Amino acid sequence: MHEPERQVFCERHGTSEASFICGHLAGTVGAGFFTSDDDDGVLRPDAWCARCNEVLEAEREWNDTSEGFANIRVCCAGCYDEIRARNQWVPLAEADDRFTCLACGEAHDGLPLDFATDKPALSDEELARAKLTDDLCEFDEHRFIRACLEIPILGGPGPLVYGIWVTLSQRSYEQYLEHQSEPRRFLDGPYFGWFASALPLWPATVQLKTRVHIRPPPQRPVIELEPTDHPLAVAQREGISLTRYRELALAHLHR
Repeated sequence: MHEPERQVFCERHGTSEASFICGHLAGTVGAGFFTSDDDDGVLRPDAWCARCNEVLEAEREWNDTSEGFANIRVCCAGCYDEIRARNQWVPLAEADDRFTCLACGEAHDGLPLDFATDKPALSDEELARAKLTDDLCEFDEHRFIRACLEIPILGGPGPLVYGIWVTLSQRSYEQYLEHQSEPRRFLDGPYFGWFASALPLWPATVQLKTRVHIRPPPQRPVIELEPTDHPLAVAQREGISLTRYRELALAHLHR
């Protein structure tokens, strides 16, 4: 992608050398910021997000499929620096990762970034009649799949990930199953789905509207919440602070 001779004009930053990024990075925060190891010494190497990196690893090269998924676009040097600052994951220093919990009084060496719900938000009676596996659930006419909800942590080492469930239409569910083992299943969708997990510490989440994005095997799908003013949707869209992440993680651990 890199074209060192190409210049680009930006209304905010003026004229500079063109930089190239995946199209997902332009309006995101905490999406990950990956560059090529072959671009040592390049001030602003071609860059892409975590989702594009998964596809690149699945394809093992930049080709028509991985480049098409990345939707590569050009930006100026100033925009590139802003995008990098918003999306780059920052490993925590050992001193920052160790702290004393106000709830239990114990010192913690870091906190988990992943929390899971192992079943959809169904009653015990409904679950007794459901066909439930680690990744799928069928109950009467309802069809559920397990997915991931990612909440960007601003200035953090990666997103806070909730393992959650969403319900799909019968047609989407059948298509999902049909392509489940295909290496390029990420080309399917996105599917419309309803949030089907009750997350503690957040206002009611069941029945929030979502878009379900399929990822290369073996990753579970990742969901995008409808851009409403629900606190969970706002957190996914705008990210959360390290302080807020620690509050959530500690509350989950102490439940």
